[in-house]
Amino acid sequence: MLSDRESGLLALAVRMVLAFVVNFTVGMACALVVFMYNVYSLIVLYQATLLSGLLFFGVAVLGAVSLLGSYCLLLYGSIAGGAYFLVRQAAAVEGRRTHPRYLHAHRE
Repeated sequence: MLSDRESGLLALAVRMVLAFVVNFTVGMACALVVFMYNVYSLIVLYQATLLSGLLFFGVAVLGAVSLLGSYCLLLYGSIAGGAYFLVRQAAAVEGRRTHPRYLHAHRE
């Protein structure tokens, strides 16, 4: 079992990781919007035809969205995998503490 101090530190670490993930996601979404505006400005600056401008904009935005999606998926997957590993390790340690063989082997 965790003491009050350990649970407080664990809660702080979880809050920090969640704040990092939220800040990263919002920051990347804002960067995507700015990128889309800059691509639009580039198309207008070069006076591209409607069809070529739409195709270029679509391909550029599709590439940016797929990059953002895969990066966020990698980030969320890493965090979920790390949390799963920590929960499994905590369960294994707790199981060893309550196992009868462990209790008999360490009696005085």
